[in-house]
Amino acid sequence: MATIRPFRGLRYSQEMVGDLSAVTAPPYDVISPAEAEALMERHPNNVIRLILGESSDEHPRTDADYAQAARRLEDWTRSGVLRREDTSSLYVCDQEFEAGGQRRVRRGLMARVLIEDLDKGQVYGHEETIPGPKADRLKLMRVCRANLSPIFALYPGGKDDVVPLLEQAAHGAPEGEATDRNGTINRLWRVSDLDLIERLAAAMSGKPLFIADGHHRYETAVVYRDQVAGGAQGGNAASDYVLMHIVAMDDPGLVIWASHRLIRGIEAPALDAVMDKLGENFEVQEHDGSVEELLAAAEGAADRHGMGLIAGGRRRYVLTLRSEDVLAKAMPGKSADLQRLDTAILQSLILDRVLGIACESEAKKHVAYTKSAAEAEQAVQSGGFQLAFLLTATRVEQVRAIAAGREKMPPKSTYFYPKLLSGLVISTFDD
Repeated sequence: MATIRPFRGLRYSQEMVGDLSAVTAPPYDVISPAEAEALMERHPNNVIRLILGESSDEHPRTDADYAQAARRLEDWTRSGVLRREDTSSLYVCDQEFEAGGQRRVRRGLMARVLIEDLDKGQVYGHEETIPGPKADRLKLMRVCRANLSPIFALYPGGKDDVVPLLEQAAHGAPEGEATDRNGTINRLWRVSDLDLIERLAAAMSGKPLFIADGHHRYETAVVYRDQVAGGAQGGNAASDYVLMHIVAMDDPGLVIWASHRLIRGIEAPALDAVMDKLGENFEVQEHDGSVEELLAAAEGAADRHGMGLIAGGRRRYVLTLRSEDVLAKAMPGKSADLQRLDTAILQSLILDRVLGIACESEAKKHVAYTKSAAEAEQAVQSGGFQLAFLLTATRVEQVRAIAAGREKMPPKSTYFYPKLLSGLVISTFDD
C-alpha cells in the first residue's frame, strides 16, 4: 500500500530566476529537438540542462555529459538558484488546462513514495519498458543523486478522505506558478503542517498506486535502490523512496488521449492486399466524411472495437471487429481485459498478422504516433506514411484492471494529458 513521506524539496528561487515558466520543462521523453533548443535558450538555468542536457538521438549523452548535469545541480544549489526547504513538506499541485472544449483542473499530491517491486508490491505498472532509457536515467540518477522529475501515478478512491485534505492544503495564493508550452497553468502549494501531513499519509496508506507516466524512471529507482544504494533500508533512506505526483482515478480533470498509429514502408501495390487481409477479421466500411467525423464514427462503434483507417492518401474507412471470438486465439494466455483493449487488438490482429510488424525493431522502422487525427491524415496525404489507424482512448478502468493483473499493454496505449512539469520540485537523496 502507498507509504508517503514528506521531504525537504529543492525548488527554484523565484528571486533568482524570475518566472518559473522559464526554468521548468516537460518530461525528458516528450521533448522534441526543436523544443529542447528553445528551452536551452529560454533560460540558462532551465531544468532541461539537468534532465536532458545537450544530448539528442544523434548525439547520445556521454559520461562527461552526466557529470556536467551533476555539477550544474551542485552549482545551482550552492549559488541559491535552487533552495532547499527549511522543513519537510508535501506539495499539492493543480494543473488547469483545456481539453475537449472545457476548462479543467487536475489536482495531485507530490510526495516521496516508498518503492515496491512491480511484480509483488502494491505499485502497479501497465507499460512495457526498454533497456536504453533505463540505462540513461540510471546514469543520471547515480551522479545527481536525485529524482529530478516526478513519476505520475493514480490511486483509487480518495473522494471521502484524501481529496478534502488536499482542498484544505490548497488554500490561499500558491507558492509557485508556471505555464507550460500548451498553456497549462501549474500551481504549487507547500504542505508543512505536521498534523495535515500525518492525516494525508494515513489516508494514502490503504491505497494501491498505478503508474500512469514514468515507468522507466520507476524501474530505474528500483535498480538504484537495489544495486547502487545496497538494497532497501527499511524505509529509512531517501533511496527507498521515489518522487511521485499522485492523482485520484476519479479526479474530474483526469484525461487520457489516444495515440494514433502511423505506418510507413508499405509500397502502393501492397495496399490492396492489406485491405483484403483486414476483411478477414474486420468489417471495412468506406467513410466519406472529414477526419473528425471518421474519428467520431470509430468512437461511436466502440462496442465493436471500432477504429478509423486512412489509406493511400484520402481513402477513409471505419473498421469494426467481426467477432471477439478470435481474440483468445490471437492473444493466448492474456486476460479478457487485455484481449479487448483496442491497442492490443490493433497490435495482434493488424500490425502482427497483416503488416508483419511484430517486434520492437520493426516498430521503430515502421510505426510513429500522434495524438492528432488531423496530423495523422496530413502524414498520409503527404506520402510520408501510407496508413493511419485512428484509435479511441484507453479508459482509466482498463488501466487499473490490466495493471492489477500485472499485464502490460502495447506501447503508447495511453497518453495522459497534460504532462507533468519537471523542475517544480526536486527530491535529492542527501536530504
